[in-house]
Amino acid sequence: MDSFSTVGRVRPTYIKGGVDLSVYQVLPVVKTLTVILLLIIALASVASLVSGASVLSMVLPGGLPVGNMLAALGLVSPAALALFISTSETKLRVASLAMLWAALAWLPVSIILAGNLPLNFIGWRGTVWMGLTILLVLGVLTTLLLGGVYRLVLLRQKAGDNGPGR
Repeated sequence: MDSFSTVGRVRPTYIKGGVDLSVYQVLPVVKTLTVILLLIIALASVASLVSGASVLSMVLPGGLPVGNMLAALGLVSPAALALFISTSETKLRVASLAMLWAALAWLPVSIILAGNLPLNFIGWRGTVWMGLTILLVLGVLTTLLLGGVYRLVLLRQKAGDNGPGR
């Protein structure tokens, strides 16, 4: 029998088949799975866009091309990943959050600039859209890279603190 119990404990505990799992033991697994899922979504979206898969020209109900949806996912997933791996209460976390909001706004803003769902641009609007999209991609990749490097530095420091002779 599975149950969630807080009786006689300071922190919530999940009991499954007689195994007492603390929330603090389960959370790292959930975090790892979330990172893997976001990474898979980002890579699959970008891979399908780069390969020019035939599915890109299909139209979703409502008229949005699948390629546009995959482009949006290809921006939002790494932005969410950057936010997820950045340390709380840092400037990098604030920048990652800003990039996530910008990535979420990319498709609606693009549709407004183009005036259509397939994102066919005419004149200066196309130039503005391309510039904003390039800046967004660079911002997302920068926060993702910095978040990854910072996380690796923290892991190395933590491993050094727990190393032999300490």
